Amino acid sequence: MDTLILAVIAFVGSHIVLASNPIRPMLVEKIGLQPFRGIYSLISLVTLVWMIRAYGDADYVYLYDLGPGARHGAYLIMLLSVFFLVTGYTAKNPMALMTEKSASMGEPKTGILTITRHPVMVGVALWAFAHALVNGDQATLILTLGIAVLAIVGAYSQDLKKQREAGSEWGPMALTTSGFPFLAAIQGRTKIDWAGIGVLRVLATVLVFAVIVICHQWLSGVPLVNVL
Repeated sequence: MDTLILAVIAFVGSHIVLASNPIRPMLVEKIGLQPFRGIYSLISLVTLVWMIRAYGDADYVYLYDLGPGARHGAYLIMLLSVFFLVTGYTAKNPMALMTEKSASMGEPKTGILTITRHPVMVGVALWAFAHALVNGDQATLILTLGIAVLAIVGAYSQDLKKQREAGSEWGPMALTTSGFPFLAAIQGRTKIDWAGIGVLRVLATVLVFAVIVICHQWLSGVPLVNVL
């Protein structure tokens, strides 16, 4: 269990420290953006593998059982998690690392951005919450808490970074979007663009979710359905 705690701290801490100001700008200036991203990715991969192995080796320590209702709730939360991940990875988002050059912050916000400007982070946080609901053991709680903290702090850190880098373009982004899902729409600052999200992404969400449920036994060793 001590090894798992160290691995989670290393995984979460390395992400937060390397992405922080002034660490990231200093390293980018010294070694360049692409080498920094390469080192960042390598450290992320190494600490992720360490964390997964430590989780697999950790002793089972029972903490709680929330009953059968928690499992049904976890299915719904996981469906939402997959929705945010699918839409997040397929949308042009100036806040996202891989697509930040594909759209301007000053452009009208469409699709998933009208729900949240951090769809991938929201999806990861929901994944952690769903698994904490149905796995009431110490190792799972440590793992999911670490991942949830990383998602939440990561979203906040990204906001600070973009606010610093984007200048006047940050205003329209902050005004018409929200980090917390649906908050901007609830406050009347935007209108949900369901058409921009699209039927194909919804169908892809259902398909990916079904594959995860069916293949969960082979992915994690825990069966969710009986497959002949």
